[in-house]
Amino acid sequence: MAVHSIDRNTWLTKLERIKLLSSKNQDIKFNNLGHIIDYKMCYR
Repeated sequence: MAVHSIDRNTWLTKLERIKLLSSKNQDIKFNNLGHIIDYKMCYR
């Protein structure tokens, strides 16, 4: 899988981290996830 960002994390890794954070704290709000999503991700 290609690296998506400067911090060397793939978008899948970032989504897994969001999943982990949201499962630990159900009151957490994610206001903007658009910076994670790109065209390649939409086609998967």
